[in-house]
Amino acid sequence: MSSVEKSAPARRMQDSVIEPPLSSDAVVPRLPEGPHRVEIYDMDFKQDQFFEAVASRKIPRIRVAGIVIVDEAVLVQQPADDPHSCYAFIGGEYEVADTFETRLRAEFEEETNANVVDAQYLFCVENHFRHKDNLIQQVEHYYLVKLDRRDIQSKEAHLRQLWIPLPQFGQIDLRPTAVRNAVADGSYMTKRHIVQMPD
Repeated sequence: MSSVEKSAPARRMQDSVIEPPLSSDAVVPRLPEGPHRVEIYDMDFKQDQFFEAVASRKIPRIRVAGIVIVDEAVLVQQPADDPHSCYAFIGGEYEVADTFETRLRAEFEEETNANVVDAQYLFCVENHFRHKDNLIQQVEHYYLVKLDRRDIQSKEAHLRQLWIPLPQFGQIDLRPTAVRNAVADGSYMTKRHIVQMPD
């Protein structure tokens, strides 16, 4: 996410409570001094490098992700060191020798303490977005996932997982927004193809 997106007055959710958007005259906090400043810079630098590499391939990136809904709450994740960044569904890039389902299972096992018990294919998303000057295109395949536990903990220090109450889900900053909206309004169960164009 670019520094412009990070400072935008997006709604944020922490501990299932939505903070109100910043007012137009709000003061945007400065980056912390000391070692945390270096961590934020490193994260931005790595993310910039990642998206530059994806854009340089000039082919769509294929991603597989899981939608988990339990007791009217949706499982999402975000970088642990940046609570203002957007949320995402757990998933990852499709790799050689994978099937969609093996990649999905591997991502949950690598990133969380949970295992996938069942996965049902839902839909495909053509996700077009900009990162700085680069146009990125991803083909994303989404599954409805059932896990073996609800007490989810991260296995990776740079990620945290959260349960967002379904009635508030449409108000969070989750990308792609078209998928967030489909989950929020319930149409994710009947959609088969979604196109997300750049803002």
